Amino acid sequence: MALLGPLTYLEAHAKYGAVSILKPKRVDGTTSYRSVIITKKDSPVKTLAELKGKSVAFASSKSTSGNLMPRYLLANARIHLSDLSDFANYDYHDSVVKAVLKGRYTAGAVRDSVAKKYMKLGLAVIAESESIPMGPLVAGPGTPYAVIENIKKALLGLERDADGQGALKRLDEDFKNGFVEAKDLDYSGIRSKINAVPQTCGIGCHPKKKL
Repeated sequence: MALLGPLTYLEAHAKYGAVSILKPKRVDGTTSYRSVIITKKDSPVKTLAELKGKSVAFASSKSTSGNLMPRYLLANARIHLSDLSDFANYDYHDSVVKAVLKGRYTAGAVRDSVAKKYMKLGLAVIAESESIPMGPLVAGPGTPYAVIENIKKALLGLERDADGQGALKRLDEDFKNGFVEAKDLDYSGIRSKINAVPQTCGIGCHPKKKL
């Protein structure tokens, strides 16, 4: 079993047959989030178009909200990596925020919940993506059906009793509110975007692969 992001799930599904089972539910009951482009609050840059010639920090290259979706946002503003003065990928979204706050990069790309955590330190959001489905809990293709059903039953029942609620509270902010069922079709929009990247990134830096 593993809890993956949308993009890493699609790769695991394509390469190894990983099966999506459940996805986390956010505090507002939704099962989606967004990618946001952030700057320092006092930055003169207020729009995506103004990032041409500037520097941008991204999260991991495997991150849906920290790399894939912000690359689409920039491309739609007619900005590709070659149009930036500098860019880098960080392993963690929090590291992206800190790099922006310290002035190392003009802007950064992170998931909305991470940006919200640091807003009081002087961040501004200048753009946000369309909704992204929460990444799924997956099982290997050889996992017995009975095992999968028992795991689903246990996790779906966590929010219904005190012990389960206590377990959820120990999880990361985006996973404290229980789970709902997930299916491969939930990630079709992300699949179409990553499959189109070789044609849309602008500099031909991605391999031509299908997920």
